[in-house]
Amino acid sequence: MKDGKIQWHPAFGAALRIELADELSPQDIGITFVCNHYPRKMLKHIQDVRGITVKKCEEGIYELSGDPIPMQLIITHELTKEKNYWMQSLRNNLHSGGEIRDLIDAYDKKKTQPLYQAVMDVILQANWKEAEVEKEMCETLRKLFAEELEEEKRNGVKQGITALVKAAYDWKMPKHEVIQKIVEEFQITGSEAENFVKAYYK
Repeated sequence: MKDGKIQWHPAFGAALRIELADELSPQDIGITFVCNHYPRKMLKHIQDVRGITVKKCEEGIYELSGDPIPMQLIITHELTKEKNYWMQSLRNNLHSGGEIRDLIDAYDKKKTQPLYQAVMDVILQANWKEAEVEKEMCETLRKLFAEELEEEKRNGVKQGITALVKAAYDWKMPKHEVIQKIVEEFQITGSEAENFVKAYYK
């Protein structure tokens, strides 16, 4: 999860839909700039060159006026947790303990929803070291990691048993010996092993 370039854009799009789902309308569609700090040089440039004016609408959200296309600027670290919790969490400087622990608890209630999954995946990639620290302390995070590992383990066991059964069929090994071998190698019940043989011994 921690390798490779982080794809921020899909997560920001998902976070906007989460935070503004009840407020967005077709006429609101425009350009959104998202930064983790106030971009003074960029704003001075567009003010001098394009005549764009900047108006603060609320904490962390600025309206950029003077262009035919609606534009806004979002400063993630200025956003309030009360109004824009997921958007303000999209940064790479979260801390283990309070911030990440609260985030995991909030995600645990939403983890089956694709928008929240997209946002959380990027947040964890961007804060992987702190997330690993939190993993040692936070029961909820350990549970989430455990679920992923358990799923990978189940898939690996299934693939291993399937390969064994198919090889046994090619070698003409008797079915009862195949079942016994599966039980010994993979520590599953005889009935479970028999189901694998019925499905793949052919």
